[in-house]
Amino acid sequence: MENPLIVNIIEVKPHPHENATNFDIRIEKSEAKRLLTHFGYSLPFAIMCKEYGDDANWVGLTPEDLDEETGLLHESYQTFEIWLTKN
Repeated sequence: MENPLIVNIIEVKPHPHENATNFDIRIEKSEAKRLLTHFGYSLPFAIMCKEYGDDANWVGLTPEDLDEETGLLHESYQTFEIWLTKN
């Protein structure tokens, strides 16, 4: 497993087995959930998901994408990356 990175004073744990494909840092689903839950809209970067939506475009996630009852991300969401340049 790679060492955690500090990104704007937020510890991000890179995916231990897969490299990023389109953006900067590949992360696991549990890390995406943790970041959205703990930091919400104050993240200095975007958490992107490949499976969100009906096309092949990556889409940025927000805390609103966590299920209100369970606090989990949808089961179909599996591929997550961090885009360090947040627009």
